[in-house]
Amino acid sequence: MTYLWLIFSIFALIVSSLHMIFYKLLTKSNIPNDICISLVFIISGILSLIYLFFNRDRLKINECKLNINKLCAGAIIILLFNFFLLKSIDFSPKTSYPLLIINLNIILTAILSYFIFKEKISYKVFLGILLTVIGLSIVIYYSQ
Repeated sequence: MTYLWLIFSIFALIVSSLHMIFYKLLTKSNIPNDICISLVFIISGILSLIYLFFNRDRLKINECKLNINKLCAGAIIILLFNFFLLKSIDFSPKTSYPLLIINLNIILTAILSYFIFKEKISYKVFLGILLTVIGLSIVIYYSQ
């Protein structure tokens, strides 16, 4: 199916929105943010272990050992992202504002992909980046 990526992207969109709402609810609890994130990741780790147990025939330990640095870097990046996300939601006047800035990651990803993977940036993409930055600037300026 040619557009399967689009269906999964829509599901990711929905889960991402729920992620933001869930974190906003966590900031309203009496548990400190860093403890909340740690507990969420402990529970995620337990669920991941259960998943790996049921998919152990697909698990290639030698490949995991070779990529341990990448796996650790990925874990640190995910932890840092969630920590900064929770902090930004906690201090923001509206839950959607941090997501406006965070979703600029598409621009950073396009720029990094240009340098790392030699992907092309057309003038239309550049124009889209420019319009996005202008739109975000307007939202941030008038949100004060």
